[in-house]
Amino acid sequence: MHRQCAHCQRSFAPSDFAKAESKDMEGMRKRLGLTGVRFVYYCCPGCGYDEIFVDEHPLPGEAADDFERRRDLLAAAVRESHGEHVEVVLTERH
Repeated sequence: MHRQCAHCQRSFAPSDFAKAESKDMEGMRKRLGLTGVRFVYYCCPGCGYDEIFVDEHPLPGEAADDFERRRDLLAAAVRESHGEHVEVVLTERH
């Protein structure tokens, strides 16, 4: 999947993938029992921002309104926990 920096629009290369951060976020997701979501973390060498891609999947039988509400709450929580120079990009996967 092609991903690019939401701050400077630079295309990410495989070397920009932050494996340790992604693994930590995925571990936290599993410990919290979150389903229907996956975290992927990149560091942009162009502008110095970090990007957290949140790939969200609807849960079986989940209404569209509930999916949107879950997405908004998740985005707010991720932004709050990671501070400055971090962009959060939500992607719906079906």
